[in-house]
Amino acid sequence: MCKKLEGKVAIVTGGARGIGKAICARLAAEGAKLAIVDILLETAQQTVDEFTAAGFEAKAYAANVAKMEDAEAAVKATLDKYGKLDILVNCAGITKDNLLMRMSEQDFDAVIAVNLKGTFNLNGQPLETAEYTYPEGTIHRRMGYKMALETYGGELGKNHEIAIHSYTHPFLDRIPRALANYEVAKDREVLEKLFDRLIRGCAYPMGTFSDMTVDVLRDNGIAYARTTVSTGNFSIPTDWLRMPATCHHNDQRLFDLAERFVSDQPNAWDTPWLFYVWGHAYEFDANNNWDRIETFCERVGGRDDVWYATNMEVYEYVEAYRHLHFSVEGTFVYNPSAIPVWFEYAGVTCKVEPGETKKFR
Repeated sequence: MCKKLEGKVAIVTGGARGIGKAICARLAAEGAKLAIVDILLETAQQTVDEFTAAGFEAKAYAANVAKMEDAEAAVKATLDKYGKLDILVNCAGITKDNLLMRMSEQDFDAVIAVNLKGTFNLNGQPLETAEYTYPEGTIHRRMGYKMALETYGGELGKNHEIAIHSYTHPFLDRIPRALANYEVAKDREVLEKLFDRLIRGCAYPMGTFSDMTVDVLRDNGIAYARTTVSTGNFSIPTDWLRMPATCHHNDQRLFDLAERFVSDQPNAWDTPWLFYVWGHAYEFDANNNWDRIETFCERVGGRDDVWYATNMEVYEYVEAYRHLHFSVEGTFVYNPSAIPVWFEYAGVTCKVEPGETKKFR
């Protein structure tokens, strides 16, 4: 008989006795491997011995969940033992029953430290370090640290751009500003530490945003933020923290737009064109239409007259162009940026090197 949690790994805090022990018993009965985390190591070991005798797999770890270092050590030990983490149950808790007016500050602090901060200490670390396994055919999937590094880190990932998406994927425009600030700053901190690079881009979770979220992103050093707005044209963004796309990859206009993009040319007085397609990789699995994006790439790829660039490369180039300094008569131009900039002057394509002042006539 197949068990629901066969092969899964679970941490249960406060699992040595009481409700925590009962939860452990149920998880073990469904096939989960257990990491029983408790401040009472001797009692936790006795519980492990009971489960082991019953044919279950379990390991006891001593930890005071109110201490971040203990929580981190318990998670690391679990990952070292089992190689992954699928389930976290925060069951550790204490009571100091009394009327609030009669409760001492020491008792109040102790309850908050274990029951509230203990949950915080355990939740943050597993979300950052756990690996994830899914049954074949699962569409919506998370990527753990190891897989993320293998995919987007080192030499293999140097041409991939990484952007924040918030720490826990809330509606940023519906939460208090302080929490929105934490979501952005924490996600950026985690990603920069993981990939050892500067992260300055964002894709809005749920696609929603407001003036407040834009201010939060700006305060946290984010340069651009992709929305889910589709314009159906090739305009260069003018508001990078409300950055629209040309279309979604499932948009019925995709191939018509692709044909126009490669066949037509911007007018001489127009800005260059940007074809920006947004979407999610899992949607190709969900809709079984990988051939759609492959056909699109075959049509628009490999062309000498198209620059294939990341969001940040486009942002930095456009900003460099917009910061060129021209003389009153338009005979001199100064490029204060660190990248070369091209533009057309009197029918001639001109290049201005970083830090160069160029004279036209």
